[in-house]
Amino acid sequence: MVFLARFQIVNVRPPVKLYIHSAGIAQAFSATSPDQAADLARDYFLREWPYHQRDTEKYDFLLAALWASLESGRMSKIVDCFGFYDIRDWRNGNYNVDIWNIKDGLRVINHAASACEDTMIAFGLESSYRRTTNSLDEFVRGWPNVET
Repeated sequence: MVFLARFQIVNVRPPVKLYIHSAGIAQAFSATSPDQAADLARDYFLREWPYHQRDTEKYDFLLAALWASLESGRMSKIVDCFGFYDIRDWRNGNYNVDIWNIKDGLRVINHAASACEDTMIAFGLESSYRRTTNSLDEFVRGWPNVET
C-alpha cells in the first residue's frame, strides 16, 4: 500500500487534496495501525497548514503528499506541495505548477523542491482526472483511481 489515505480539504482556499504516503508515517506519529497513522498525519497537516496558507493565494488548488523520513536520528515530517495556477481552459488547459516542500512545519527554501515517483504518478493521475471534470468543485470532491 503506497498511500495510506487521501483527504479532501475543501473548506480552505485554495482547496487541498492531501495524500498520506506510507513512508515513515507510522513511526513519525507513533501509530499502532495504518488508519491511526493516516488520521494523525491528517490532523498534523490541518494544524500546520494555516501557517502556510497565506503563501498560497495565487493557486487555484493544491495537491500535497505528507510522508516522513529518518534524519539525524529523528523522524522528520515532510509535505510535498504542488500549487496549480493560471488555467485558461478547465478541461483542456495546461496548468502552471509551483512545487515546494515543508519540513517539520517550515518551508524549505535552501534547496530545489523534490518529490518521490509515487507522488508524481498519483499527481499525474490527478491531472488526467481533472481534465475529465467540469469544474474545480467537481475535481476537488472526486478522486482518480490511485493505489491506496
